[in-house]
Amino acid sequence: MDNSKTQLIESVFAGNGEMATRMRALDWSTTVLGPVEQWPQALRTCVRIVLDSAYPMNICWGPDYVNLYNDAYVPSMGAKHPWGVGRSARDVVSELWEFVGPMFDRVVTQRQPFSGLADHL
Repeated sequence: MDNSKTQLIESVFAGNGEMATRMRALDWSTTVLGPVEQWPQALRTCVRIVLDSAYPMNICWGPDYVNLYNDAYVPSMGAKHPWGVGRSARDVVSELWEFVGPMFDRVVTQRQPFSGLADHL
């Protein structure tokens, strides 16, 4: 791996936490997001914010709603951790997708905020 790519990965996934370490080690080119150097700056910035937060946070990015989450969110993933990082939310919560999928789609198509299932129960 060339030096500039290494520096980019270390800056996006900075820190000593479990998820920063896992994300640095993940070959993102095997995911629908593709190589980190091709990610939009907005995604890189969001990932930095999430990894730096002590509050449980999860990003579901792009049309496939790819999961990127922080250490505080790990308990929410349950048995799907660490398998779920870098995978589509459709796959990670397939048993709930019929219910939550339309909520995710509403955020994207109508730009309506979503802060949890309690908003929709």
